[in-house]
Amino acid sequence: MHGSCTGKNPIKPGQDAFLLVLISDGKANIGLGSGSVLDDTKAMTMQLRGLGINSLVLDSEAGFLNLSFLPQVAEAIKGKYYKIQELRASEVVAHIDKIIAL
Repeated sequence: MHGSCTGKNPIKPGQDAFLLVLISDGKANIGLGSGSVLDDTKAMTMQLRGLGINSLVLDSEAGFLNLSFLPQVAEAIKGKYYKIQELRASEVVAHIDKIIAL
């Protein structure tokens, strides 16, 4: 996964800055492999966490009952979690500014 994130070159900590923005309703459709969707998600979050990429997880699920597992995804990748309905542009801009300053 290292090379696929940046093209041909691996990520260089301290030199490269990336921001992953995941926008989803958190509802699983199909898995990537033979395992469950949750197993696939856990495996991907471990890979992302290992890369040290800054992340924003934006939950677009609407309605009273929230079945999304996106808060756990955000926690697993050490990202910031926001519900889109409660999102404030100033919070996102502040997070991006913080990443750029690194």
